[in-house]
Amino acid sequence: MNDQELQHLLSITEPAPHQLRRIAELTELHFDFETAKVWYQKAAQAGDQHAADYLEADDDEPTPDIAELRELLIMLALRKIAASRQEGDDPHHDGT
Repeated sequence: MNDQELQHLLSITEPAPHQLRRIAELTELHFDFETAKVWYQKAAQAGDQHAADYLEADDDEPTPDIAELRELLIMLALRKIAASRQEGDDPHHDGT
């Protein structure tokens, strides 16, 4: 995963609600909805109405804190990078 916008947003200590939603959108794009769902929940809880409208989740489920989410997303990104390198799909390798 080489998404500079996502990397930048993840580096923000206290992201705004719309930034949390954007993290969710990019996470869904790069991974899947289930992975992104907790970011949408965080955004909705922080007051982002678009994220709240998008969710069809049960509000009773607890969500991890932002630090845990960051760690999970970094771990998933590293796995994706490792898998693409094993398949010979390294974006930094020119094929020589």
